[in-house]
Amino acid sequence: MAYYLSSFLDFLGLQTISAGLERLILFLTPSFVLLIWFSKKKVSRTECAALVASYLGTVFVFSYDVKTGGPEVILGCFLVLGRAIFIGRYLTFSEGLFQRIGAMRMVANAMCVSSAACILQFFLLQTVSMPGHRLSAVGNIKTLD
Repeated sequence: MAYYLSSFLDFLGLQTISAGLERLILFLTPSFVLLIWFSKKKVSRTECAALVASYLGTVFVFSYDVKTGGPEVILGCFLVLGRAIFIGRYLTFSEGLFQRIGAMRMVANAMCVSSAACILQFFLLQTVSMPGHRLSAVGNIKTLD
């Protein structure tokens, strides 16, 4: 579900921020993995310098986009940042599963659950159109004349 929620947050965020800023925020995902691991391993000076550089660059681009895009950019950034955190947590906490069942099977499982959640969301929120018919989200079929 973390994979589904992260994709959902990403698409919501892209409605209010530029793709460039979105990509820059997503490039912070490895830093969240590293921050989650702070309690498990010692972080080197090189890793700390990389963290500082990546966050300073993101703040620089973010400040420019807020000036040009307005306050909705802040919301979009938080949504995409949520996506990066979800993926960081997913990668960190599923590490054992990756080792136990393999990367291919793990990704296939994540995609199946994510796809099922997307299809469920579609049927809950949209109306399905078929040639000559309309199927509402609650299952009523009406003939279009």
